Amino acid sequence: MRMVGESWKLTSIGSPTKHILITEAVAQRKQAPIYLARGQQGTFHSLIATEEEEWERRRAEKNGGVDGENGVQNFQEFREKAIAAGQY
Repeated sequence: MRMVGESWKLTSIGSPTKHILITEAVAQRKQAPIYLARGQQGTFHSLIATEEEEWERRRAEKNGGVDGENGVQNFQEFREKAIAAGQY
């Protein structure tokens, strides 16, 4: 993941790229990051929402609606717990 962060720095400085979306597929190296230019923040947020909804749907199917280990019901709760634990 460190390498993905480093490529962001190299790509965005001095370029028209404003947003770089790292999805689950990107983290698994199944596809390239999604680069969006300035003025495309609406598209960026829409893609994030779609990714999170898909993650929540898969997680609910897998765990019957609640993650037994962490008691996490959605991506926002997962992120908050990961940040609090220092793992995000």
